[in-house]
Amino acid sequence: MRWLCNSYLKNSFKISFIMAIDKDLILKLRNVSQAGFADCKKALEENNNDLDASIKWLRSKGIAKANNKNALKDAKEGGTWAKKDDNGVVILELNSETDFTANNSEFSKLAEGIANVILESKTTDRETILQLEMENGETVNNNCLHLSSITGEKIVLTRVRYFALSDNESAACYRHNNGKISTVIVFDKKLPDSEIAGLAVHYAANNPRFITESEVDSSWINDEKEIILEALKKENKPEQFHAKIVEERIKKLIAQSTFVEQNYLYDQTKTVRDVLASLGTSIRKAVYYGLGGA
Repeated sequence: MRWLCNSYLKNSFKISFIMAIDKDLILKLRNVSQAGFADCKKALEENNNDLDASIKWLRSKGIAKANNKNALKDAKEGGTWAKKDDNGVVILELNSETDFTANNSEFSKLAEGIANVILESKTTDRETILQLEMENGETVNNNCLHLSSITGEKIVLTRVRYFALSDNESAACYRHNNGKISTVIVFDKKLPDSEIAGLAVHYAANNPRFITESEVDSSWINDEKEIILEALKKENKPEQFHAKIVEERIKKLIAQSTFVEQNYLYDQTKTVRDVLASLGTSIRKAVYYGLGGA
């Protein structure tokens, strides 16, 4: 009888210990798969608490999702990437929950692989991209889930743009500070990288609000005028000079905020407009990605 009691207590302790582990695993599995509590519990039961096998089980049932809107709330680290080939150029942001994962070589490898399949497929639709097959035969979504199962973090393809290039177009792309910033510029003329790479660097360094003056909207100008007028009142500038001062400051502000009017990063005696004119080209598209949606 005493032996039976000891055996019962010992087995009860084992069961409660396993359940505690199961609860932690369920929470971890929910975090990386976005599946429901009951589905995660079932997956772990079916796969002897093996997290990676449970992820695969959920995937096979069509339950696991790496890239949904809820995942975006926690995945704020990561990086941006810009890449091109002869036919097009892509810029994307891939997010994780910590910079530790973002700095992992497997994370970078995944982002590069995603960029490659986008260049091959020539698509910019995020949902379509998630179903594209990568080099290992798995989809983009499943590869994100696999890395999630290893890191215990959400891995999310947040945004992406792709631009096809015609025979008489070219593109420059630049990635700065381990992907904190990436830029892409498409030009309406075929040009060598050596002549246009600096413009992508300039774009990353300055992050202009507008590309050309035609993009400057009146509401922004009106808002800036109000700010300048308030500043002039505090500076006690004579009211009769306000209109002229506002006009001068707005003109300067537009030049500072417009890409083609800025002094070129590598030659301050020239504007970006001057550089473009010397190359005989203009900008067709320009995209700036800063980590976290900037």
